[in-house]
Amino acid sequence: MYFSSEQADGLGYTTKVKIGGTDSSTVNDGKGPEIEIYFDNAALESTALINPNSLLVVKLNDETGINTTGTGVGHKLEGILNEKFNEPIDFTNFFTGDLDAGGKTGSIRYQFNNLEPGDYQMQLKAWDVFNNPSSELIYFTVVSGNDLFISDVYNYPNPFNSNTTFTFQKNNVNSPVDVDIRIYTIAGRLIRNLESKNQGDNFIKIDWDGRDQDGNQIANGAYLYKLIVTSTDGAFNKSVLGKLAVVR
Repeated sequence: MYFSSEQADGLGYTTKVKIGGTDSSTVNDGKGPEIEIYFDNAALESTALINPNSLLVVKLNDETGINTTGTGVGHKLEGILNEKFNEPIDFTNFFTGDLDAGGKTGSIRYQFNNLEPGDYQMQLKAWDVFNNPSSELIYFTVVSGNDLFISDVYNYPNPFNSNTTFTFQKNNVNSPVDVDIRIYTIAGRLIRNLESKNQGDNFIKIDWDGRDQDGNQIANGAYLYKLIVTSTDGAFNKSVLGKLAVVR
């Protein structure tokens, strides 16, 4: 192997390469690789809303080793987009094994380009070295990268007794977002304001203890809320109205 940079170069070699044969110490566990699918950043919780040029990140893990050679008919790392079985996406050359993992873990990084806006499904297939298969089916929606989109706005549980969690999904924009949840009585009186600043995740969760601004537990009944999402650079602003109920 030859390597170089602007400051240095060098040469390295190894004699520890075996061609052919099998590893008799590895036992077939009968299970295919574990598959985790993300978009753009595996450090963030995944989202169902993506931009047309999003990066697909797939983490693979198998104790016997991942088949990255495509050995065996139909045993490539591949994705089937919108049930186009005759047009599979071959991910094999986009896989990189983790350092010192012995071929047991690694990730696929595949750049989508100019996907049309709309709803999609993708089935991802992977195999281990014993040709045990695994597959994972995901659903996602492609939205314009020039605007902020939010979806799946819920609070759970609803109705609730004492605590609930507001959740929603957003697409990637150029900056984090500030979230403001305003909770009103049916008559329109503001009783609580929940704020969460500088959120970078695509799937956002905000907990509420069911108490008003004075710290008192609110009474049984129905309430309204308004979710306001604003990008920190001021470029985007979206709001959604919702309804919740307290039952004890």
